[in-house]
Amino acid sequence: MNLGLSFSIFGKATCVMGGKAVPPEEKHFAQCQESGIEHVELLVMDGYLAPGDWAALDEVVRLAEKYKVKINSVHGPAGYPTNQHWMADPDPEVRKRAVAERALAIEAAARLDARYCVVEYEAYTHWPYWPHEQSTQTVFPEVRQLWRESLEQLLHPATLFAVKLAIENIDGLPAGELMEELEPYTPDLVGVCLDTSHGSYENGLKEVLDVLTPRIIATHLSDNDCLGGSEYSDRHWFPFKGAIDWPWLLGRLACETACECLVVEVLDRERPWLTPEFVAAYSQLEALLP
Repeated sequence: MNLGLSFSIFGKATCVMGGKAVPPEEKHFAQCQESGIEHVELLVMDGYLAPGDWAALDEVVRLAEKYKVKINSVHGPAGYPTNQHWMADPDPEVRKRAVAERALAIEAAARLDARYCVVEYEAYTHWPYWPHEQSTQTVFPEVRQLWRESLEQLLHPATLFAVKLAIENIDGLPAGELMEELEPYTPDLVGVCLDTSHGSYENGLKEVLDVLTPRIIATHLSDNDCLGGSEYSDRHWFPFKGAIDWPWLLGRLACETACECLVVEVLDRERPWLTPEFVAAYSQLEALLP
């Protein structure tokens, strides 16, 4: 089993002129090599590598080869009410665009020789959704059906390009509900990406893991203070900063899941580079692997 790093740690980069996404830079790959990080997850979405930008993707391939970094997975676009990338949007035109963007992310994964494409379980029943336990302004009663219809459309490109879909759990949405949605699909094509920060909502990571373990094929590992309700925040701290029991978690992931590479997904908006503190935590986590 290997440990890997999501390029989310380098933050969203956009040009001042026109808001065009800036793909991963050479310095990011160099930092990974210097820190001994050999496996990464790339983000193909707004603010990172733009879906369908094949010239930029070819440059990523060159840099990955130069710095001997293996691209393990791709994180496709993330959608939710109001952001125009939502797979379950009541507007059919928004859904059509959202599916097309994710199909491009799947193709990008194939071109990068990545085995997985992460797709979030975007069955948001109401809005605003964050912070939790606030007044609801809009309800979406057909959200699961619409999300399912969009997922069905992604099965063809996933099969065509031999890329597995890893559906990411979302805080506040029941793990059992996600498993129900995945039941019709073979684990060889559709599995789960366990996001530990999302799963720690209301200190429920053990229960989430108990439910999702049979389908977990990928991870977004990060730490959280495991609060709930309006106090919950999607921390995505580096490991050992919060309340998650990492020896217990890695033991279960290693023994009970089909994961071959555990990806760490940390968000540090103030310091978008590999800090000594993060590298030390990453090394400490890597030492726990069997």
